[in-house]
Amino acid sequence: MRQRIVRYVSSLVRWLSTMKYLNRWIVLVLDLSLSLLSAIVSYLLVLAFLQIQFNRGELYRFVCFALGAGLLIQLVFKLYRGIIRHASIQEASRLLAALFCKELILLIAILLYSGFSSQWLAIVLLDLLISFFLVISVRALLVSIYFTLVGGNLNGNRLLFIYGTDNHSIALINWVRSGALHPYVAVGLLSTDMSQSGLRIGGLPVFAISTPDSFRKLLTHVRLQTVMFPDYATVQHERNRFVEVCLQSNIELLVAPPVELLDNPEKAREHMREIKIEDLLGREQISINMDEISSVLKEEVILVTGAAGSIGSEICRLLASIRVKQLILFDNAETPMHDLRLEIQDRYPMQSFVPIIGDVRIKSRLEFVFTKYVPTVVFHAAAYKHVPLMEEYPCEAIRTNVDGTRKLADMSVLHSVKRFIMISTDKAVNPTNVMGASKRIAEMYVQSLSFKIDEARGKTQFITT
Repeated sequence: MRQRIVRYVSSLVRWLSTMKYLNRWIVLVLDLSLSLLSAIVSYLLVLAFLQIQFNRGELYRFVCFALGAGLLIQLVFKLYRGIIRHASIQEASRLLAALFCKELILLIAILLYSGFSSQWLAIVLLDLLISFFLVISVRALLVSIYFTLVGGNLNGNRLLFIYGTDNHSIALINWVRSGALHPYVAVGLLSTDMSQSGLRIGGLPVFAISTPDSFRKLLTHVRLQTVMFPDYATVQHERNRFVEVCLQSNIELLVAPPVELLDNPEKAREHMREIKIEDLLGREQISINMDEISSVLKEEVILVTGAAGSIGSEICRLLASIRVKQLILFDNAETPMHDLRLEIQDRYPMQSFVPIIGDVRIKSRLEFVFTKYVPTVVFHAAAYKHVPLMEEYPCEAIRTNVDGTRKLADMSVLHSVKRFIMISTDKAVNPTNVMGASKRIAEMYVQSLSFKIDEARGKTQFITT
């Protein structure tokens, strides 16, 4: 029996938490029931206070008048059509006006039936006060129960934090709570004002963050899936503090619609947008003409060095997507190469490719690749790129980034490669560290081959990007 009751209550809670709003007829019956209760309590309290003998027939007539007046006001003001969880101060004032009209109709009906008396005036005034208290209290209770149920039923929903504590942010809380942004659920506010830490605004806790480190610390304690910024200007302002941390942590970023559109759910949803990494470039995104790239490279045998690295693997994916003649993957990292091999086999089964374990610093290994597979285009992405490590091991930076590039470029010239594309770095511009300096030397060597006009250069076109 106990388990049956628990299951029944659990199913009831799940049903209530998924309801968009109460049925309008339920709201009508609820309001009329409150009107009935208020009329009975008011009548009994006044009679007890004035020590007047109870008259059952008189109470029945008064209750009938109260229910009739309440039903008439409900039909005129259509209070039962309002969605309770969207109730505001304006809705409360509308309820008060409707109840005042109800009491006025009730008073007129009593005067016409039994004449004026101070007793009935006191009952009607008390009924107004009790009715208003009951209606507001029950609505507040229903709203509280609804958000408690929704807050406790987060399965399948996305937890949303709103940036800022101004009026726009507070309006966004109500907008999200209305269900217009399903499946997002507002669970907190983010503020850079440390004095607001621990406060609650609109029923939501405020988390104060002042630096990227404090934000990262918050992420270790709070389950944060989505952050909504009130406008794009705020996104740009916080680009170097919090936005980059969110993007690094795979947190979804949204820009809220203008506050004047929140009353129109469809338009508001249309004007809301997700922030992408390209939004932070400070310039127009460069579009890639894939048709042109495909026409140039599709019939080529392409060698990619550093194929298993972050940049090299993306180049391989791009080349495999356009299905080049043959793709040669060259890297000295065994496990990443194995993973890349499985990925290309799975995602691009029609692409012909050869994974090769090797090192650009070993001339004999490069000679083997060029002799056996005869690549016509080379993408050189193999390099040591981490600045702190290269400061500790400068010789390795020179051996790989400089000598490895030299050997690969010379081999490309020797075997008449059509194009040699070297992937460089912004740190090679006025370098201030070993890694940047090694890449700059490599650039200079490649450029020297590009400008050298003699038989040794052959037909290789050198490109640095």
